[in-house]
Amino acid sequence: MIDINNVSLVYVDDNIQKQLSYYLSKKGFGEYNEIIFDNSLTYKDFLDFPTIKKANIIIIDSRLFENSKVGEEKCSGEELMLALRKVYPFVEVIVVSQNEDVDQIDILAKFHSERGTKLKNAVDYYDKNLFPRIESAIRKIKIVKKIGDKISKSQYIDKFLVDNIKNSIDGIPEYDGLTKKDVDELILSFKELESKL
Repeated sequence: MIDINNVSLVYVDDNIQKQLSYYLSKKGFGEYNEIIFDNSLTYKDFLDFPTIKKANIIIIDSRLFENSKVGEEKCSGEELMLALRKVYPFVEVIVVSQNEDVDQIDILAKFHSERGTKLKNAVDYYDKNLFPRIESAIRKIKIVKKIGDKISKSQYIDKFLVDNIKNSIDGIPEYDGLTKKDVDELILSFKELESKL
């Protein structure tokens, strides 16, 4: 059995599903949060949330905007998943959907009591269909952290790269696009500026 006590999990939806919320909140994760993704929230705001930055696993709804008043900046769960993977490459993302026709892509259908499933309730459904994905995500997270710890002790990898990797694992995306050369040039520019003052 996978230990979930040290896992930070966030459920993101524009309309929190009660059965899924109940299931996740009762499961015993180290930290569990929910974010209601409404029309006042941009994807940039979302990516900057402290709960998103420290999350290990994010469960996100495929259709974040059922409301047609939202405007131009609507984002699907799949689009946010790609943004999350770019900004926080070591966070595991699971996309869920109200739609039943999700078998052709890696999206989990939410529980529907009228679906005609033989499972008696939402807990059984999520135990069978969602929890194995969560366990798989936890395994990946543990492997990444173990490798991250090993890499941070290595003498053969550039310290800047090691720090960048550790920051990414820890949910700190700053300086992601800078190379060591970029930083060295920046420092040199500051020194030149300082000598002129």
